[in-house]
Amino acid sequence: MAKPRNDRSPLDVGLGFQRHIVPAEGSRPPLEAWFIPGADTATIAVLFHGHGGSKSELLRHGRRIHAMGPAVLMVDFAGSGGSGDAPFTIGVRESEDVRAATAYARALTGARRVYLYGLSMGAVAILKSAAEGTASDGIILECPFDSLLTTVEHRFETVGLPAFPAAHALLFWGGLQLGFNPFRHGALTYAPHVREPVLLMAGDRDPWVTPEETRHIFDALGGSKRLYLCGGVGHASCLSSDSARWTTIVGEFVANPLAENAPSLTQ
Repeated sequence: MAKPRNDRSPLDVGLGFQRHIVPAEGSRPPLEAWFIPGADTATIAVLFHGHGGSKSELLRHGRRIHAMGPAVLMVDFAGSGGSGDAPFTIGVRESEDVRAATAYARALTGARRVYLYGLSMGAVAILKSAAEGTASDGIILECPFDSLLTTVEHRFETVGLPAFPAAHALLFWGGLQLGFNPFRHGALTYAPHVREPVLLMAGDRDPWVTPEETRHIFDALGGSKRLYLCGGVGHASCLSSDSARWTTIVGEFVANPLAENAPSLTQ
């Protein structure tokens, strides 16, 4: 896969910004980030993209969250956009990028409240990082996969190929090359260890993460939580379906992440 590039900047959605470099940490390279100051100087939202993408894919998300008041820090994972090079690990080592960027956001702004947003791989990386101790005041997740094995199996199924043993062999070889156990990686592994408030959103037509799998993730989360299944959406942000509804749901969560567990919502 060629390195994903940023094809736009916050200026394209009417936002001024500053380019920042999150310093290298451990074996991870430096990360490029866009910082957009907000009206609410006590709050910052840190945004993380999906596999094969870059931070520019979240410009619409950043603009809408910024309009709610918080400052916004949009981050390229290692191997994407303006960040240093590293192989993709589908959220395993990207969780270290989440930890580094969250610490950087706190130090940069002195914010008392930090929210984390992640899409697909970014959502799983946030869950892993949170399970390992990265603290935040609220987590917004869109279409995280329950397990890497399951989501790879679904990809074989959607093209009419048998998932077994191909998916198992692919994961075994990839894990061997990258040095981690892919069979223990996914939202279901990390969700029971997360106590921060979580807003979980997913499409009810997602071919790679079924609504049943999303509900299993939701049930496993240990803290205050809300679930929103958006109608007619595949493996994508619910913002693509109904931007006004997405903005309302996210805005309500940012305003009061500790609200009592809400019933599942389906658009």
